[in-house]
Amino acid sequence: LAGAPGIHYVQAWLWDGCNLSSSPPIWDAINDAPDFAWTLAPHEWHLYRTAWAPGTNVAISMTVTGDDDALAVWSPGNSAAPDLVGDLPGPNAHTEQLAFTAADGVYQILAYGQPPFGAQYQIDWQPSTGRLAATSPVASAAALPSAPVIPVDETPPVSSGLPEFQAAATGVFTTPWTAIAPGQTLTFTHNLGGDPDQYAVELWFLDDEANGAGIHHRGYGGNQVSGQLQGAFWSNLTGNTIRVTRNPNDATADRVRLRIWQAEPPDWDSGWLSIQPGDANIQTLTHNLGGNAEDYLVALKFRDPTPGGLGLHHYAYGGLDLSGQVQGAAWFNLSSTSVQVVRFAGDQVAPQVRVMIYRPDPARPPAYDSGWRTVNVGQMVTLNHNLGGNPMNYILRTAARSAQHGVNSFGAGGLTLSNGQGRGGFVQRLTGSSMEVYRLPQDIYQQEVRVRIWLPTYSLYLPLVDGGAGSA
Repeated sequence: LAGAPGIHYVQAWLWDGCNLSSSPPIWDAINDAPDFAWTLAPHEWHLYRTAWAPGTNVAISMTVTGDDDALAVWSPGNSAAPDLVGDLPGPNAHTEQLAFTAADGVYQILAYGQPPFGAQYQIDWQPSTGRLAATSPVASAAALPSAPVIPVDETPPVSSGLPEFQAAATGVFTTPWTAIAPGQTLTFTHNLGGDPDQYAVELWFLDDEANGAGIHHRGYGGNQVSGQLQGAFWSNLTGNTIRVTRNPNDATADRVRLRIWQAEPPDWDSGWLSIQPGDANIQTLTHNLGGNAEDYLVALKFRDPTPGGLGLHHYAYGGLDLSGQVQGAAWFNLSSTSVQVVRFAGDQVAPQVRVMIYRPDPARPPAYDSGWRTVNVGQMVTLNHNLGGNPMNYILRTAARSAQHGVNSFGAGGLTLSNGQGRGGFVQRLTGSSMEVYRLPQDIYQQEVRVRIWLPTYSLYLPLVDGGAGSA
């Protein structure tokens, strides 16, 4: 707190080796008033904020040593000019004193260095034994702010200034929320090493717009609507780096956040498969894992070996219609013995695909399981999980099911066809208590949706996505 006097918002929190943080942190506000004469430069100000019990008689005194400082007070709820101003002239030493009976709420107190010289000051406030008469005028020619420096009754959110965990000894790489402009590609260096084919990758978006999509997966992999290419995706994953691209017309992925880790070995792995576009080339892959297939976690990755291409990526995951040419690939009809994979007819970016299937450990049940929830076309459903904490610590997996396609990944993040029909769906407004699931108006793939959330209390994390979007 030695940097300058004034109000300081102080937080303390814990972070452990499994990448879990306490949320919200321990929080307090401290008024650091100088106990010696502190110099205020011309036009410099120090701000204090405090409250008293309603009806308390309060005296605020500021001792000025030479030249001139001003004292101003805003009462609770006042968003205009200060209520009380003390501005006795210098240059001799003097005391500015303001007295009042406190109302309920937060008062703002401002010490201001008057030009041309400023001055040294000390400040003190305390309840008085009786109402004191102000020894300073209540009006001034001082060049004070015409509104409170901090909006009335506003305090920073408890997450303000909370740093993001960058990497853990357990082999996890996490970025902070990172601003990205439409049409921009960012390269992140993770240096995890090993085989990137075995990585799990989570990519979340944040909409900065008030009452917008919040933390979401809208447009995951890309979605073109009326010729406007929206959303974002990751690509060119290697043992050292990864790229994230925000599509040129996107309006909701103002910031992105990555988490990458070495997933546990899958229970079944197809290896890299070359697959031709079109329904005539649908692949039926036999895994024979048995058990309840609806509990599986399915990972589908794409590889573009073209020089200068996308490499290992999730562009057009679940489908992306570019003027009638549908890009990407998807899996569907998951059963206890097999799963089908299709490369869309117009695809040019996913000539190779890889499917990995994981059976969750029954000793690690999800902290939240929505079960299968019916979602009508065009409907937004709110799911209340009430897990608390930081939702970016969650491992969230969505699954979709329809009568025609079984459990599937079609339309993950939203797929708008060139004829304007919207298919699939996405998660948005994820918080520590709830999320929203939206199904597009003409969807045929996501008649039912299931969301599971794990809290990572161990060092090896669950793998990618099973029907929805967000990881690989």
